[in-house]
Amino acid sequence: MNFEDYKGAYEAIPLCQTEQSQTFLVQRDGIKVVCKRFPSSIERAREEITYRYLVEEDVINIPRLFMFGEDFLEFEFIEKVRDPEDIEIINEISRLYLKTLDNAPSFLLSRPDLTRERIFYRLSYLKEEFTKSGNSEEGILEKAKRFVQRNYDLSQHLCVVHGDLKSPHCIPSSQGLFFIDFGITVIANPWYDLAYLYLEKKDKTGLLERFTRMAYETLGDTLNVNEEQIWQYLRSGIFYRSLYYLGFALRHRPKKSIERAKMELTKIIKETK
Repeated sequence: MNFEDYKGAYEAIPLCQTEQSQTFLVQRDGIKVVCKRFPSSIERAREEITYRYLVEEDVINIPRLFMFGEDFLEFEFIEKVRDPEDIEIINEISRLYLKTLDNAPSFLLSRPDLTRERIFYRLSYLKEEFTKSGNSEEGILEKAKRFVQRNYDLSQHLCVVHGDLKSPHCIPSSQGLFFIDFGITVIANPWYDLAYLYLEKKDKTGLLERFTRMAYETLGDTLNVNEEQIWQYLRSGIFYRSLYYLGFALRHRPKKSIERAKMELTKIIKETK
């Protein structure tokens, strides 16, 4: 069955849309379910494989997968009872990190290149992107280059990470905290993942220190890292993500988004302990 046939049988109310999928709320056989439509069978297969792997590992709460079609997946609907707290998100997602530490299924999931060499390459073409878009980079790329040379610290702890860790994908329910949307799950380090959660916050006053403290309490002993190391790993992860967002904004977003991306990158470069 494809999505058009599915939609013909059930009323599908649009909820949200991203580059990876479009999500609908559906009432089927007297129960609420969530249907995710994918632009291609590759995206659909990637998310299904990841969900099946997580079910097998049984390490975090995820919705049940009820049905899969040619271009869609249907999941259990999780009723949100309140907003999630950062500490509970970090505590729960850390179970996934620790369970898969140095044991991640590389045959199932991709691994982003987080090396300095890759970042230097990205900086070279970002200069071209600024020129093409007619925006001024105001020296931010040179500052970013110096950060990579002096401060970028790549953690070697590899595990399965959510890939798009943010509050809307963390749902507190009466049965506990559930995680959804694993369409871009990869193998990376925990700090690469937690950087997502950091960047969504509007008020970042003291936030890096708070995240460092929370991560140390859940991961420090097992990973054999101290708070100083975690602070630098997190800072590096946030830098990497901010640089990625800047490139994305230059290609696909209006000037306002570009300026915000520049601001976020500047903030993390200036962050000191």
